[in-house]
Amino acid sequence: CVVLNRWNDSRNKTIKDIVFAKRQFSPVADGRYYKVKTTNETRKAVELATWRDYSLGSYYFLNPKIADRSNLRWFENSLKSTISHRNHSFWQ
Repeated sequence: CVVLNRWNDSRNKTIKDIVFAKRQFSPVADGRYYKVKTTNETRKAVELATWRDYSLGSYYFLNPKIADRSNLRWFENSLKSTISHRNHSFWQ
């Protein structure tokens, strides 16, 4: 949902541009992106995200339990919290 929200509000950017933008998504930055196997659960999540914005318009997300403290402070001081799901919090 976060990627789709960014894409809907961007001009002349592809989803690939958004996903691979420097320092935006830790799975890309640390290489986990390249090791993940797509499962039926993954496909279902993507399909659900295309029909409804479960993130309530969020442009950012993080796991506050493992996030760098300076990143968490930036989120808390600069953004509006929208929703939490499992270990992640979502922000506008």
